[in-house]
Amino acid sequence: MIHALEAELALIGAALSDAEACVEEIERVRPEHFFDPVHQRIWEATRRLSINGRADVVSVAEHLSQDAGFAAWGGLPMLGELYERGAVWTAQAHAEIILDRAARRAISFLAEDVSKAAFNTGEGTAEEVLASLERGAADIARDGVSREAWKPLAFVANEAVRIARERRGMPGLSIGLSEVDRITGGLRKGQLTLLAGRPGMGKSTAALQIAKAVAEQGKGVAFFSLEMTEPELGLRMACDMAFDPMRPVYSGEDDNPSYYKAEWGSLDDAQWGRLESAQRAMSSLPVLFDTRPALTSAQIMSAARRIVRNWRKAGIEPGCIIVDHLGLIRPDRQTGNKVSEVAEVSGALREMAKALEVPMVALCQLSRDVEKRESKDRRPGLSDLRWAGELEQDAHVVMFLYRPEYYLKPPEPTGDEINDDNAYGAYVRKLDQVRNKLFWIVAKNRQGPTAEAETFCRIDCSAIRDIRRAA
Repeated sequence: MIHALEAELALIGAALSDAEACVEEIERVRPEHFFDPVHQRIWEATRRLSINGRADVVSVAEHLSQDAGFAAWGGLPMLGELYERGAVWTAQAHAEIILDRAARRAISFLAEDVSKAAFNTGEGTAEEVLASLERGAADIARDGVSREAWKPLAFVANEAVRIARERRGMPGLSIGLSEVDRITGGLRKGQLTLLAGRPGMGKSTAALQIAKAVAEQGKGVAFFSLEMTEPELGLRMACDMAFDPMRPVYSGEDDNPSYYKAEWGSLDDAQWGRLESAQRAMSSLPVLFDTRPALTSAQIMSAARRIVRNWRKAGIEPGCIIVDHLGLIRPDRQTGNKVSEVAEVSGALREMAKALEVPMVALCQLSRDVEKRESKDRRPGLSDLRWAGELEQDAHVVMFLYRPEYYLKPPEPTGDEINDDNAYGAYVRKLDQVRNKLFWIVAKNRQGPTAEAETFCRIDCSAIRDIRRAA
């Protein structure tokens, strides 16, 4: 087995000689990092007694007086000998050795477990084995191998002010919509943004807009679509790229290629040409799609970690990770309790954003309560989130999408020509007021205001634009 018994004895001796001077090592090195079981128990007693300033040889020996293994090891006389040899100035070096050997043992155990799982072809897939390996490696990396990252307030404040002073523009990545950016400050590294709405509100269209805008800044985008296929995503983004709000309108319609007509193959030659031009423009954007269904949060983390690593090797700055949508992610541990499963998934996405130091955007469905309201204004709020408490707690930003045009239906005929004409006229006037409008309702924003932004949206062309760009 991999161990360093002399380093363990030396660290115990240093802590016994001056626990106050070894406080960092006492806090950082845990009993399970020691290889020898007796050393583990001695270190546990030393840590406990150091809290009250009583971590001396006699107190530790008294604490372990009923421990037969400690007595066989040498008891009080052996502790006294370690105390005499203890050197505080070597504590840090010996702590590093102990942590290194503990990590190596953990790596060895992990490798053995993964090797067994790899040979067991009757249980689990290779991808699940790989996800287990990466998750275990990440756990080992977090478990004390690296030194604590404590930084004094003066340093933190100076760095924060310096970065803010040198910044020119908003702190996060633009999503290409100026009013939304103005409210949120853009997508920020290490933060989870929830983009929520009822079906038909344009969540996937909004997610593709975000992916396009971030990629156009030269940043890499990883888009996990657990719902839509690759052809759907590619065609929608091509229609968005080909959309021109200034195209002339004839008989109430323009010639922008719509997703629905493109899917049916019913575009004219000019529209196909514009889609092909959009396709060529898209080829330079660093966007990657993963459309596998029913992924777990561990599988998403594993794939995202590899993508980020590959981007950095290729000199591409990671932009953001988008997941469409949160409700389709399988929890790593299925408990049958949807609330706890959603909490596990949202917590994993939040941790993923922080660990990879990238913005995370997760799409989310709303409950049907939005459409049961007697009020005609069906603007959603935080209480409309499914499993609201868990999602609201984990997200740094929560934005709702609301497209009032979706809810506006033509009146049913009554047989009264005059009343029918009046009702239809009122319907047309209302439709003109809300046509092509998409509202982004920022209901939670940890680093800015809560407000509402209005954008232009041609849902048939999968296009979202600033109002002034669409005018």
